[in-house]
Amino acid sequence: MLADSGLRASTEANALFLFDPRFQREHPERVEAWVNAAAAVAFEPEIGLARIDMIVGHDAFDDLPSINTPTLVLVGAHDFCAPSYFSAELAARIPGAEFAILDGGHFIFLEKPELLHDTVEAFIARHEQQR
Repeated sequence: MLADSGLRASTEANALFLFDPRFQREHPERVEAWVNAAAAVAFEPEIGLARIDMIVGHDAFDDLPSINTPTLVLVGAHDFCAPSYFSAELAARIPGAEFAILDGGHFIFLEKPELLHDTVEAFIARHEQQR
């Protein structure tokens, strides 16, 4: 779609998967603002396509058990790009990892920044107390 329809159409389509559907209904102006900002940047189709290939080709799954630092795996309950079962599988492979499903989509950081911030802050505080 990116190569055939251009950045604007691709960005509009991506918003359908990146934002929680409820957030899209309740905050269409915020989704539109993101689409406008994302579609306004300089864009090289070859770089965008190469980025997608890199994402699809990345696989560090076998390295996860070697992580030995406190880890919090977060996912939005309505994340269509990275469904919670993928994140649960990642968390299960990281020794001692905490796993949290937050009420939001892939762009939870834009949808509910306070919830994300509070969750991360609580995780950090728990681990600072253990040091």
